[in-house]
Amino acid sequence: FKQLAPESADAGLAANNLGLVLLEQDRLDEAEVHLTRGLEIFSKAVPGGLNESVCRMNLGRDARGEGRNADAGIWLRDALAIQEQVVPMTLHVAATLGELAALHRAEGALPLALDECRRAVAAVEAQLGLLGGGFGAAEKFKSRYVDLYRNLAELELEMGRPEAALHA
Repeated sequence: FKQLAPESADAGLAANNLGLVLLEQDRLDEAEVHLTRGLEIFSKAVPGGLNESVCRMNLGRDARGEGRNADAGIWLRDALAIQEQVVPMTLHVAATLGELAALHRAEGALPLALDECRRAVAAVEAQLGLLGGGFGAAEKFKSRYVDLYRNLAELELEMGRPEAALHA
């Protein structure tokens, strides 16, 4: 893609995907290069689109991994603003809110983290409501987001709300 169509959506997806792989390998400096390239492509091709928001979320994860929390917050809030416009109450929104909640929890901003985590779980639940297939399918779906539910329960406990933690 780099040679045939360097500004194409496929090149943007390839850059973002490579950035994600590098992010998972904790090769943060390299990840940032590719995620930034993906963002550049998508910002030009479809400004304010879903793929741009995904690149912004991933850049937020990268910044957080590098300890640049202020930058992470900016990237994640920008991603969320786009997602709430183009794909509200979806798993993209849930993922970004989960990242923001983790960031704010680490910074000690527990009320804000709790609100974001509740909103993330609400987005997952909204998608769960659209899912067919009965109890088994629902449980399999929810198991993919167990970290969000666990984080919500932990935050409720940290905020002194054990009753709410039981229902998370």
